[in-house]
Amino acid sequence: MKRIIVIIICILMVSFAFSDEAESETKKRRIYSGILSPGIFSSLCFGLGEVSSSKRTEGLIIVQIGAGPMFLGGGIYLQKRFFKDTTRTGVFYTFDIGVDLILGAGADPGGGSAGFVNILFPNIAAGIGYSKKIGENTYIRLSIDAGIKAVISNLNLSVTF
Repeated sequence: MKRIIVIIICILMVSFAFSDEAESETKKRRIYSGILSPGIFSSLCFGLGEVSSSKRTEGLIIVQIGAGPMFLGGGIYLQKRFFKDTTRTGVFYTFDIGVDLILGAGADPGGGSAGFVNILFPNIAAGIGYSKKIGENTYIRLSIDAGIKAVISNLNLSVTF
C-alpha cells in the first residue's frame, strides 16, 4: 500500500512539471483522446487533458486497460505531446511517465497453477507520430513509442477532440 501511495505522489509531482505556465489572452480548452493499441498486449485507452491555443504542446492523463494471451493489465500515465506549431498537425513527439499493473497467470515448476501474480512496472517512454486534422478541433493520430514499461513498444491509433 505504501508503494502505491509513493507512486501516486510521484505522478502528481510530475504532473506539475507537465503543466504549462498560466498565460493571458489565450484560449484553453479541455481535450479528450481515445487510443487503440493493437498487438501482443492489445489495449484501449482514454485520455483527458487541456490545450492552449497558443502552445505547441498537449498534456493528457491517460488510463489504459488491456489484455494479452495469459494476462490482463492496466495503467495510468501522463503524456506530453510536442508539435512543430500551434496547428498540432504533422510530425509530433511524445513523452510518457506513469505506472502499469499486470495481472498474469503465475507459473508453477511442478506443472500446477500458481494463481495470479501482480506486477507493477514503471512506464517511461518516448515516441514519434503523425497528426492529421479531420474536423474542427478533431485529429487522427498514428504513433509509436518505446521505453521502460510492461510492453517495450506500442503502436497507437488515436482520435483526439
